Parts: sequence; structure tokens; C-alpha cells
Amino acid sequence: MAGQLAERLAAQGVARIDWHASDCDAPPAPSPGLSIVPARSCNIIERAAGVPYPLWSPAALLRLARSVRSANVVHLHDCLYLPVLAAFAARASADVARSS
Repeated sequence: MAGQLAERLAAQGVARIDWHASDCDAPPAPSPGLSIVPARSCNIIERAAGVPYPLWSPAALLRLARSVRSANVVHLHDCLYLPVLAAFAARASADVARSS
């Protein structure tokens, strides 16, 4: 669902999208307006327990936080994964800094 949304918004020229996602799964196909940013990840939890929960590298989380802080709009898809929580925290801290 998130991939379809990103592809369609980019194709319509509504937004320029930086797609940050685990490198454990294939990303959406590159297209105009859609930039793919793979996040180095380890999928040990899925291999051990059958639950898809990729663990991002610290560098990938830092890259995500920098991107979120400089973005005009951030779409957080889902709420259970560490990168989504990190993106939320980065955006919240950026908003607090802007309002001060």
C-alpha cells in the first residue's frame, strides 16, 4: 500500500518522495519523483520468530532522521517499527526547534 501511494503521488507530480525502507525487501521501482533510499538492515527476528521486524543500522536511522527533519511533509506508514518511531521523534524534535 505504501509503495503504491508513493509511486502514484510521484507520478502525478504531487510530491517528490524519498522512500526510506529496509533493504530486506525489494523497493518500489524507481520512477520520476521517487528516490529510493535503502536502509541497511538485519532481519534476524523474522528468521528466528517468523515476525517481520527488520532492525535498521544506526547509520540508516541517522540518515532517516536527517531527511525527516528537512522534509516539508512526512508520511509515516504503520506504527510498530523502530524506523517509524525514530522518524516520528525526529520530526517532533524538529517541530519543537522551529517553534522555539
